[in-house]
Amino acid sequence: MRFPIALILVLMLDIPELAAAQSSVQNADRSFSQLWPSLCKTLATNSVSALSGPELQPILELHPIDIDAVCQCIEASMKADQYLPVLFAENNGEKLRSMESKSWRLYIRGKAATFTTVCTASELERSVNAIYPGSGR
Repeated sequence: MRFPIALILVLMLDIPELAAAQSSVQNADRSFSQLWPSLCKTLATNSVSALSGPELQPILELHPIDIDAVCQCIEASMKADQYLPVLFAENNGEKLRSMESKSWRLYIRGKAATFTTVCTASELERSVNAIYPGSGR
């Protein structure tokens, strides 16, 4: 049994793009794993866009952050978490139902925000190091 994807999306983060994703898949029988790539790209793109101020823009123009690398890092971090691998599992409806409480929503949001920030920062460091290869060594 698959859990309604709309609830999983709500459990992740409250960002405008998720509202559109929720409405488009509310009645669809799609798993979190099927929607994860586009959701992750939204999280990573929003995170990188937040860095695009005048201080960092020249760095990002020379060496853009690899969104795919950020997503791979976020997914690996989520799968390494003690509780979040269930989001990627098939037939996870019962377990996800137990994660509907406010504390679970906050945990998932907090972890998603943390992983997105850490993974984006790691890729930003790679961009900076590409400009001056001797830094950070």
